[in-house]
Amino acid sequence: MLYSVIIAFLNEEDNVLDLFAILDSVMASLPGVTEYWFVDDGSTDATFKELSDLRRLYPDRVNVIKLSRNFGHHKALFAGMKHARGDISFLMDADLQDNPKDIPRLLEKINEGYDIVYAVRNNRTEPAVRRLFSYIFWKMLKVITGLDCPNNQAVLRGFSGKVRASVTQFRESRKFLAGLFAWVGFKHAIVHVVQAPRHKGQSKYSLPVMLSQGLTSILSFSSKPLHIITLLGLSISAISFSSALLLLFLKFTMDHVMPGWTSIILSIFFSTGIIVFCIGLVAEYLGRIYQESLGRPDYVIDELLSDKGYDNA
Repeated sequence: MLYSVIIAFLNEEDNVLDLFAILDSVMASLPGVTEYWFVDDGSTDATFKELSDLRRLYPDRVNVIKLSRNFGHHKALFAGMKHARGDISFLMDADLQDNPKDIPRLLEKINEGYDIVYAVRNNRTEPAVRRLFSYIFWKMLKVITGLDCPNNQAVLRGFSGKVRASVTQFRESRKFLAGLFAWVGFKHAIVHVVQAPRHKGQSKYSLPVMLSQGLTSILSFSSKPLHIITLLGLSISAISFSSALLLLFLKFTMDHVMPGWTSIILSIFFSTGIIVFCIGLVAEYLGRIYQESLGRPDYVIDELLSDKGYDNA
């Protein structure tokens, strides 16, 4: 049995050795052989040096991919998945908030016949604003896209080779892995875990990054926002038509009608805001279509430290 462990790193020089010490100990306790695919997603610190040193110490199992710049967490993980060969693969974060000691629990579920096993966090250690955004995000994602995405799922997950092969077939330029895993289907299970505080360093997921990722996840997996625009336009048209009929009725049945400048101005501002919002939403879809039409690669590899020496990206 070959296991693949795939981790993306961005400025995690202080976490590399601590993470590998715990992770390698856990994987050594499992029946089988492990290969590691560590992806440096454009780090500006000594992360790549630390990963390269690990590669020199453990050339039989440590493989390192250095991307030419920062392409984003999901694309970096995707790069590792494209290279992995394991019968069973595991994704996890590099900051030790995902506990490597939970991997055997994921493996137990896979051995029971599940193709995907998600680690779902029972607790959240982020600030209240981020927890609130996360809660709203997962609720909206389910309602708008219809995808069966477990709430509060961590990056940590285990999955079979056929799941990896299915997910890595996707060619869209904007990757949202939680959505891709849900879209491919397959039998899945959940393992509840406790999220640890970040071991060292700072989180790379700022609120703007999370908002951008949230928008990508919804627009990439659903056209419902466009349907909502259509319904909104019809509703506003119906209200406007009804208001026009009411004004005509008042004009011909009442001697004097007080002019309602305030209501008129407010109506104009409201309608204009709705129109601009709808145009912006349509522009987001058009922008994504344009990006897809360019056919650019998901990432560019600067260095590949591996005996495998191939790239199926």
